[in-house]
Amino acid sequence: MTKEEFPQFYPPKLDLKIKVGHGGVSKETILKAQKVIDTNKIDFVDVAAPYMVVLSEGISIAKKSSPKDTETIIEGVLFPAMQLKANGDLFHYPLVTHVASQMLYFLERIESLNGAALDIVDVFQASINLIFKKRLKGEINPDGDKITSELDAVCARFFEKYPDNIHPRFMKKNKKSKK
Repeated sequence: MTKEEFPQFYPPKLDLKIKVGHGGVSKETILKAQKVIDTNKIDFVDVAAPYMVVLSEGISIAKKSSPKDTETIIEGVLFPAMQLKANGDLFHYPLVTHVASQMLYFLERIESLNGAALDIVDVFQASINLIFKKRLKGEINPDGDKITSELDAVCARFFEKYPDNIHPRFMKKNKKSKK
């Protein structure tokens, strides 16, 4: 690797820090924010609906697309999954956050989104829809544990059956850890 290929470090300017000052967020502000989160009565099903539509559209596009445009296809499904993961806990749906996190883990490790991989993404979407339909809010209960453990098992079987569809950056890590 030549010197030009190595990552370069650029120290950040401290202009903003100088203007804003030091310190952090006060405990009172944190407590107020936590109270808003805890007493939040907004129905996440309504908030999540547009993301579920985008997820559905992303899956439909993936089913019709050529395998050559894999990265763009996966990105179309990643965005709504990230939003669901980021917002599930905030709206008292930790199970949605967990399932979306599992979906992101899966999507980040596959090379292409086609065939069996698409079927698995369909299962993730159906699982999130089921969570909303059954209103599985609050702490993750035994039904939620069953959903997440089955999704883990499906992903594990996929990676065993289709090792050629694992992204190369994860294959290298796996090979190193097996030595």
